[in-house]
Amino acid sequence: MGEISGSSDDAVGVGSCNSNGRLSNPDSVEIDVAGNIYIGSYSCGTVQVYDPSLNSIFHYGVAQTSSPPDELFDRINSIALNGTGWLYAADVVANKVVLLQPIAGVSKSLPGTVLSSAPSEGDFIQSITEVTNTSGIKGRSFTFAAHVDTNSAGEIFVADNPSVISKFTSDGVFSSNIITGLTDVDDVIIDSNGRILATDQTHATVRVYSSTGALELTLGTATTTTPDDTTHFLNPHAVAVDSSNNIYVVDKGHDKIKIYSSTGTHLKTMDGSTEGGTTFDDPVGIAIDSTGRIIVSDFGTQNNIQIFEASPSYAFVTKITDANGAGGTFNNPHKVAVDSHDRIYTVDNANKRIQIFDSTGTFVQSITDANGAGGTFNDPSGLSIDTNGKIYVADGNKVQIFKALDAPVTETTTTVAASALSDSSDSTQEKAAAAAAAEPDESFSLPEEEYEEVVAESLATPISVAVEVPVEESFEAVSAPEKVEAAPEDTSFKVLTKVLSKSKDKEDDAKKLGLEYKDGDVRALVILDDNTPDTVINEIKKYANIESVNSELVQINIPIDDLSTLYKIPNIAKVQPTSKAIQSSFYGEGYKTIHANIPHELGIKGDGIKIAILDLAFDDTNDEIKNNIVETKSFRHDFDGLKIPLEGFGTESVHGTAVSEIVIDVTPNSELYLYTFASEVEFLDAMDYAMNKDVDLITMSAGWVNYPTDGNSEMTKKIEQAIDAGIPFVVSAGNYAQTHWQGNFIDSNENSWHEFEGLDEGISVVASQSRVDREIPFILYLMWDSPSGEIYDFDLSMTDEDGVEVAYSANLQETDNAIPFEYVYFTPENTGTYSLGVRYGGDEPSDAILEIFSPSDKLEYQIAEGSVSVPTDAAGIISVGAINYYDSRLEPFSSQGPTNNCVSSPTLVAPDAVTTTAYGNSPFFGTSAAAPHVAGMVALMIDKTPQLTPAQILSELKMYSDTDFDSYVNLQNMFGSGLADSQFIAELDEIVHVTDVKDGCTSGNNLSDFRDGDSDQQSKFAVGGLIVQQGVIIDEPSKLLFLLGLNQTLDGGLMVL
Repeated sequence: MGEISGSSDDAVGVGSCNSNGRLSNPDSVEIDVAGNIYIGSYSCGTVQVYDPSLNSIFHYGVAQTSSPPDELFDRINSIALNGTGWLYAADVVANKVVLLQPIAGVSKSLPGTVLSSAPSEGDFIQSITEVTNTSGIKGRSFTFAAHVDTNSAGEIFVADNPSVISKFTSDGVFSSNIITGLTDVDDVIIDSNGRILATDQTHATVRVYSSTGALELTLGTATTTTPDDTTHFLNPHAVAVDSSNNIYVVDKGHDKIKIYSSTGTHLKTMDGSTEGGTTFDDPVGIAIDSTGRIIVSDFGTQNNIQIFEASPSYAFVTKITDANGAGGTFNNPHKVAVDSHDRIYTVDNANKRIQIFDSTGTFVQSITDANGAGGTFNDPSGLSIDTNGKIYVADGNKVQIFKALDAPVTETTTTVAASALSDSSDSTQEKAAAAAAAEPDESFSLPEEEYEEVVAESLATPISVAVEVPVEESFEAVSAPEKVEAAPEDTSFKVLTKVLSKSKDKEDDAKKLGLEYKDGDVRALVILDDNTPDTVINEIKKYANIESVNSELVQINIPIDDLSTLYKIPNIAKVQPTSKAIQSSFYGEGYKTIHANIPHELGIKGDGIKIAILDLAFDDTNDEIKNNIVETKSFRHDFDGLKIPLEGFGTESVHGTAVSEIVIDVTPNSELYLYTFASEVEFLDAMDYAMNKDVDLITMSAGWVNYPTDGNSEMTKKIEQAIDAGIPFVVSAGNYAQTHWQGNFIDSNENSWHEFEGLDEGISVVASQSRVDREIPFILYLMWDSPSGEIYDFDLSMTDEDGVEVAYSANLQETDNAIPFEYVYFTPENTGTYSLGVRYGGDEPSDAILEIFSPSDKLEYQIAEGSVSVPTDAAGIISVGAINYYDSRLEPFSSQGPTNNCVSSPTLVAPDAVTTTAYGNSPFFGTSAAAPHVAGMVALMIDKTPQLTPAQILSELKMYSDTDFDSYVNLQNMFGSGLADSQFIAELDEIVHVTDVKDGCTSGNNLSDFRDGDSDQQSKFAVGGLIVQQGVIIDEPSKLLFLLGLNQTLDGGLMVL
């Protein structure tokens, strides 16, 4: 029998009250579910905690007889434990009951956290008021907590003025004084590499330390006479970093913001007025939001917060002067911070409150209750927001911590067509659900016709059936569509603005043109000419809110009535809808198919390999992936100037979560970096960020069908940039083998209409009753090229069963900068067969090669060759097709190469029709399910042989793929090099030879005469499209489906595969 005592020298508990394991007048005892023993000591004013073996393991509080603060006790009369380990301690002299928060289960706690109830958003959680040791015994108090920040691990860093940076665990327990010897430290921040940056006002420097506290870089020396000098500061009061770890210093004494690279090279000096705002007068705080915008607080005569655009423009955006949404004023606005939704937080020092605004500067709410009991702040000066949104406030002699705000409520236009996709009444969907609920072996034993029907309806964009018997149509009687007049400008944009200017229902017509719409504003993509001056960006800002700029692409939202004004701005090459996402869905069976168990048995599990997954949304609470997630970040813009939350809308997160699950099945010890995007510019931003994070590989199950696969799209170029930097990229090949046609222009009867087969001048699609009822539109794209380099003009017309024209597309293509692209969007009101005709507008014979894509309809005439999507055309990319895991047959929808620039695609195939927890028992069909299997294999390869280059990885994957299965045929652009197989990774050698890359147009299955010619203009100016995630149908796609004229399948776009 053990003893805990305070009466003998050889017993536990002897000694003074101010040490661990000491008791005096114990008056209450509790035992938790783990057998730990809690004893309240009346005289010591402490609670001692012992493990079941009577070893002292923790100590709450210390005796304090005069007005003890919350973390100390006067006299403890009784204690009690609740069922979750929270400890209640009654202090009979101080007349309070303190609720102590547990750390690491129930064995220890923060010293004296007071909570009256479970906190809601913005509510007080806890105080850190003492620099205590790890046993909770009182140490020194903060001298003055000037600022606070957290790193990616949640550890807390406090600038304790004048001289110390103190480090705490994420639970608030003191770890160390990691940096000492400063003088008048007023700010501390942590960059994305874990470096610690601190301002030293007396020495007039900003010091950069490693994550362990070693000094790496010093910026500045003191001066009072040269305010514009890039190497001197006068009172450096605050510091911030952007996503590239560039350093922004508030030189308060000089009223400047000075910007440096991460290595200390001066980049820019701002004074406020030069950038179009108000001259700074005592700037004191700075923050950089996710778009790179610069937020500066100024407590001098300005008494405001100014917001400036990111590099390179730095142009003034707006200022916040209304401090509380009711015309109130700031009183010494101090430090500022932003959260993951780009909401702006500022310390309103003299008003003793935290004020919160959205990214546009509109007031959101205040935090004034400093301790959860109606208390006020003492002297708040600094604050930061961690990656989970938790709010940390440096308040003089303590750090106050508050619960994160809820994600902002965002609304997007809901379309009838999009919401209809969640309708489960259709018999085909019922059949799909029944098949999905069955055991895998049974679900794939369906007859061929039923199998295709089930799979087609289970893909992201459900594929509608084709006509059963070819119908020969003549377009002889269809008149030529009215042409837009010749102009050097973007004629398709002119059509768009012309339609909207005459519209009686602008919201409806904007959506039909593929523009995302909300409260009178639309989102668009502006494409600039090469070497466009910054003045053009400033001109655009007069009419539109710029959400992001990347290369020559500018994403904006703009009042619909101002859209036509962009037409007048020089250097704008094109304005088009952004590409948006339609969601889909598709486990463990594929793990065995690719033999991932073999490297696992040797301990090769991807330890520490950093994998960036790009998708529309993710559920970071999913049990299969949550322990592997290192970082999440949204690059998706909402109309309110905020970022769309990581989880997106409705069930958007299921697809990306399922993809992530498959990656972790194959490489269970890898680290996940989950980044969301929806449009072209957002993709480019996510790629730049991922490359700056030094990830080991990137994967995406998505692609664009409205850009030709000729290697010229900005998305393709960005991926090649990553590959050149040593980062492999894995992508799904696409699900368009049955929704694609291509061939030479033929007009044997010389009536200007193309003949698809014999004299059939129409390629047909079917409108079922279900389609009509659900208002699902037809969307078809036409692209063309000329091997001879000639310029040709083609138009599209769609007719109903009676030959009546119901839709057309007719831009003029007569000049070098003409865009060889047409599309039709039409929502049928009647069932039946509809036909698409292609009309040639020239008199001379044409050698044009035509290409037609439909995201959602099986075409009457199908050409699988060349049906892959951007970015499979990137040099060195790993593209993945899909075979069914059960019987290894090539999926009928799996896209085939080659690309327009003769890249063989897919690289190899991998299994689909697998299961994930994200989708329950529903099979995950599509190349979206196949690609993450290969991404996981790449991680295992890097784990085994870290020095592998992307070219070596590609070569090894191809060399060791499996071709020993029944359905395999040696057709490079169907199966690639074969089925992905992980067995070779176990013996992967450090010396890997790169094999020659075959020309996709001269090997395997292809129609080489369709693949010639250059289509740079088509690539650069293709009409915007939509992301389609290829897999199971989602329940609420309507919030993101806005398509180009379709509200749900934008004119050509990123399709998640």
